[in-house]
Amino acid sequence: MKDFKRRFLAMVVLAAIVVGGGPRVEADMPNEEQRDILILATLMRFNDANLSGNYSILHGLAAKPFRERNSVQMVADAFEEFRDRNVRIEEILLRDIQPHDDGETMHDGVLRLSGDIEMSRYRMTYHLRFLSENGEWKLYAIDMDLR
Repeated sequence: MKDFKRRFLAMVVLAAIVVGGGPRVEADMPNEEQRDILILATLMRFNDANLSGNYSILHGLAAKPFRERNSVQMVADAFEEFRDRNVRIEEILLRDIQPHDDGETMHDGVLRLSGDIEMSRYRMTYHLRFLSENGEWKLYAIDMDLR
């Protein structure tokens, strides 16, 4: 399982690279319902990508800095372990999201959402980052850990 976890940490390094650019416009913090939708929609796209082996939609819907720094193949390679183990997380739709105490913050235009979701086979910890582009929150970084 240590190799499994290392694979996911590799994605953090891959996806969390901060790319300089023009000034960011500070967007408003989404309300609780909007945050839950962001979390679940992102994790279900991630699940679909892992099950299908097709990461192009997850990649295409991500923020521009994410797309510029990570090819579709790089994203697929980072989550190879999930694919190889056929990890399925659909049941998150029926589970409560438990945000970390400091898991819902915004800094310099980056929305950080982190927490846990208890599932029948796993306890999933997620760390997601989003950037607002054209008024829409888009995936900027993703880190997942299953125990």
